[in-house]
Amino acid sequence: MSKRDLVWLWMGLGLLGSEIGQMEIVGEEYFNILVAHSFFKKIDDDDEVKMHDIIHDFARFLMKNEALLFSEDGEAIDEPILNKGSAKIRHLSMVSRQSQLPTIGNDDDLKRLRMLGIEAPHCEPSDLKGVLAKLSFVRVLRIMSQKMNVVPGGSIGKLTHLRYVDFSGCRRLKELPESICDLFCLQTLNISRCRKLKKLSKGMGKLVNLRHLYNEASSDGAHLLPKGMGKLVNLPNSLQGRFRLSDIKGGMVVVEEAEKAALQSKTGISNLRLDFANERDGVCSDDEGVMNRMIHRFKVLEALKPHKDLEVLYIEGYRGQSYASWISCRDWLSNVESLKLQSCQPSLLPPLGTLPSLVDLQIGYMSQVRSVGEEFLGIEESHLASSSSSSSHPTFVALFPKLKTLWFWNLDEWETWADTKHDNNVQVTNIIIIMSSLSTLRILWCSELKSLSRFLAAAPIKELKIIRCPLIEGSIRDGCEEEYGSSYWIGGLRHAKCEEEAQKAGAGTKPGISALALWWSSSERDEKEVLDGLQPHPNLKWLLVRGFNGDSFPSWFTRMTVVNNESGQRPSLDKLVVVRLLECRRCSRLPTLGQHLVLKTLVIDGMETVRQISN
Repeated sequence: MSKRDLVWLWMGLGLLGSEIGQMEIVGEEYFNILVAHSFFKKIDDDDEVKMHDIIHDFARFLMKNEALLFSEDGEAIDEPILNKGSAKIRHLSMVSRQSQLPTIGNDDDLKRLRMLGIEAPHCEPSDLKGVLAKLSFVRVLRIMSQKMNVVPGGSIGKLTHLRYVDFSGCRRLKELPESICDLFCLQTLNISRCRKLKKLSKGMGKLVNLRHLYNEASSDGAHLLPKGMGKLVNLPNSLQGRFRLSDIKGGMVVVEEAEKAALQSKTGISNLRLDFANERDGVCSDDEGVMNRMIHRFKVLEALKPHKDLEVLYIEGYRGQSYASWISCRDWLSNVESLKLQSCQPSLLPPLGTLPSLVDLQIGYMSQVRSVGEEFLGIEESHLASSSSSSSHPTFVALFPKLKTLWFWNLDEWETWADTKHDNNVQVTNIIIIMSSLSTLRILWCSELKSLSRFLAAAPIKELKIIRCPLIEGSIRDGCEEEYGSSYWIGGLRHAKCEEEAQKAGAGTKPGISALALWWSSSERDEKEVLDGLQPHPNLKWLLVRGFNGDSFPSWFTRMTVVNNESGQRPSLDKLVVVRLLECRRCSRLPTLGQHLVLKTLVIDGMETVRQISN
């Protein structure tokens, strides 16, 4: 069990007092003391702990009249479970593999319970309803059942003493009853791993004592923010793990609701998704109406500023004119490691280069973006001129310092990725370092893109994938002599017309490339000359050829080389370990690969016209 779960459990049982804001602090102090005195043993780095066997046996002995741990292996039980313990049992935890939930006890037994935990994979909602109806004073309720798709609403809504409810692992649970919002004392609601849960209850705003809402690894619907959640102003940690705000509109009422939600005080949110995708423009009769809507949308996004501990941010469907100021604030989003922008309307990307922890950046379906330039790098935000004038020593400015993965896809109007202008305008004491950690660059389906920025040539890229970008697939390889890394993807080769054009890719001049993928999407020409011009460097270890339209493969596949001080010859590509030949539908003869002594994997698929395998 984790430290977090233990503290929440202690809170539910009333062991940590009742002062708001102090219970978690007191619980963490208790936990640390117990660990220091070896009551608990840590089993990993995530505060997961277990009791030492001797301590566990001793605790069970001390609590034998109040707590019962029951587990059966599927055999029939001929008497109520609580009959197996003392008449004063207050805490019951049971595991049952039977097709029906065993009888727990009579009405008086159930009324005495303060904590009930049921792990019963085959427990039906009808079995649970009768049990819940008899629990009068229970504070902690934990249920794990693979068959429970609904919670008996009429029963659980009457358990007014409940402080801790845990439905984690009820994977078929589709909805929470509205009556759960009547649990005025509820402090913790755990719905993690409830993958079928469609939505939260509409009246969640009534749970004014709720301190923790944990929904990690639940469905997207479980991350929706119901109207009224802004009323939970006393709950700085009410939202835990991953959270999604969906169906966000641009009206003033929503601005007020977003401000009340006070996401910037919710320290428990590590993963936030803001989904504007369902918004509709409606009919605006004038430009002023359109502008007012954009202003409202901007205010909504500005009001949804998350806490500084945020690690993952995903914004979809935002249709304001510009992005909120906090999105590019290095001091505010200093911990964000992953950022995704999809289907957003602003024509300029936010200045993200100054975010110090950003590792993964994905940008897609941005139909208004036509150019990516210095505003994206955040150079203006770096105050280079002021920093250079204050010191005679070199000033290093790192932009996207930790970025490793960068994806662009479906930017239909994107034409240029401009070079930096500060190379000539900024004093020489400033040294700009851009994307010094970039290892993966993927640009997919950007049909109008004509050029890339020159700074990419200095980035330590290990995987470069450019697919369905017909205007750029030659230009990127014309002006960059530096290696683009160890993995080189060349897509859309149908646009190359001859061997000379293909040679511009420079595949044979890059000794650092160990993996090469050559990809034709469609073509009616014989592509053999083009493939001739794509001969790779002898260091190549991994080769993929897909959609090649020629009738035979070029000689460099099997060309032999005389090696100095050795008798005989060996293949020029003698380091090949993996070869994949896919969907080369006109090729009638396979190349000779038997001399490749280190070849371990050979995949041949979609070669319907092959009639001969070479010796």
